[in-house]
Amino acid sequence: AVLVALAVDEWNEGRELRAQADLARAAVISELESNQAELTAGRESMVEMLTAVGKAVESLRKGGEGPPRGSPASSLISRMRHGRRPG
Repeated sequence: AVLVALAVDEWNEGRELRAQADLARAAVISELESNQAELTAGRESMVEMLTAVGKAVESLRKGGEGPPRGSPASSLISRMRHGRRPG
């Protein structure tokens, strides 16, 4: 009877550990998916910003006035002048 009780206890502990591992795995997957979505959105925004900055640099090199007021590149330059991070 003692051996049966030990076997049942061991089985129960194993079941609980598997359940905890499943919950932890699901939480990690959810966090990674959320990070992936955030990075993807940030990448699209960064590509737009890089394009706008590239156009502003090209315009300035050709003697132009730089990015138009209110453009993404203009906003980025303004933030950088005031010591704030882009984004």
